[in-house]
Amino acid sequence: MGSPGRSVLSAVAISIAAIGGSAATGSLGATDGSHAGGDGIVSFKGKLRTDGLLSVGRSETVRVRGLPAKTRLRGGIRPPPSERNCFDIDTGICLPGPLRRVPGTRRFETDKKGRATLTFVMPDHYDLIAGPSDHVTLVNGQVIVVNFSGRRAARRGGRKVILDGYANAKAVVEVPPPPAP
Repeated sequence: MGSPGRSVLSAVAISIAAIGGSAATGSLGATDGSHAGGDGIVSFKGKLRTDGLLSVGRSETVRVRGLPAKTRLRGGIRPPPSERNCFDIDTGICLPGPLRRVPGTRRFETDKKGRATLTFVMPDHYDLIAGPSDHVTLVNGQVIVVNFSGRRAARRGGRKVILDGYANAKAVVEVPPPPAP
């Protein structure tokens, strides 16, 4: 029978190897649907829920979940990746149309569970940079991508990490008719 000292030492060695192995694989205790890279950035892919129809110039409400807790968010709209003239350096690059918070509503920030209800005014355009800056006006029935993202620093397992999260959803644009004269 081995001495108690050896069994304690072997148990400690096994636990250190297990901890070292999990740190080497970059898990950092990420059990909440996130992915930790070896560079100290923990990525979260959240979910964004919308009713699927966004009216230009009106207030719209969406919900996000699965993002880092207590993180300020930025939102924007952009065309889907199938829009070729937006993602080619020769024809131009599209800049997202920023989403502005409706006055009197909560800030674009997640709660302690990584959820948020966000109310914004739907913009009527996004920008295309191809020489001089150009506005691309949204048309009725156009498919767009709504995106909210946020990033903050935190400590996990005694190490500094960056919590980086985003949530996307596709929606259809509704352009209201102009007022009658």
